[in-house]
Amino acid sequence: EPTVEINVENSEEGGRMSHLSLLLLEEFLKKMIYNVSFLLAGTDGMDGNSDIAGALIDVKKAKNIKIQEIEEYIKNFNSANFLKKYGFDLKTGLTGINLADIIIFIIE
Repeated sequence: EPTVEINVENSEEGGRMSHLSLLLLEEFLKKMIYNVSFLLAGTDGMDGNSDIAGALIDVKKAKNIKIQEIEEYIKNFNSANFLKKYGFDLKTGLTGINLADIIIFIIE
């Protein structure tokens, strides 16, 4: 289970899985790797202080997003709002199960 150390006074919305998804997206875009899709989610249906379970991202659909914008959302711990803005949020609702985190990568 990834952990996130929040080091800003007024962090915004998100949790460990959405934050990790932005870090991964940033790296894939910097390295111009576009043939990857990934899902990161908590099985309880809630990621940190957000109403989403995590992220479902197709890097090809994100390749025109500016790295600086991603970095700003990462810096402010506002990953859930970034994911919602671009339609990458995974919203399942609360499941009542907190078994584990799910991480899936598909490479085309």
